Amino acid sequence: MKKLFLLSLLSAIGTSTFAASNCSILYAADDKLVDIIQKNNFDFDNYEDVCQHLRNAKARIKLSYMTGTSDQETTTVVIATVKDKNLPIESHTYTRSMWNNSQQDGSVAESLIMNAVNHAVSNINQKDIDGLNASRKKLGFKTYPASTSTNKK
Repeated sequence: MKKLFLLSLLSAIGTSTFAASNCSILYAADDKLVDIIQKNNFDFDNYEDVCQHLRNAKARIKLSYMTGTSDQETTTVVIATVKDKNLPIESHTYTRSMWNNSQQDGSVAESLIMNAVNHAVSNINQKDIDGLNASRKKLGFKTYPASTSTNKK
């Protein structure tokens, strides 16, 4: 139990929230990505639906990304994984997004990162919550429904 408590404390590092309405999306990312999201904000059509799915499931998002620049383009990949809000348990599924641009400068990279973040997060749905609940159940923890209406993709 001590180990689980310590892991949950460690997983809280780098956690942030963003509220575009009266619903807040909790997420964890490295400091650079947190800064980019706080500066640009989440901006996607189904924000409220995704937020409610996460809230009802007592979940948050773990965001990871990679950006690379070649002599021809800048490319960014973002992976969004649904995690338990308080415990270091995550879904076995994830959503991903890849964006690229023929320009090779830092301002383009930040814009690509935010586009990829918005696209990946907007694709979180019941399948991801089901994956988290499967992981919770396997470890003997309580599961939570995301909503009464499912939006499986």
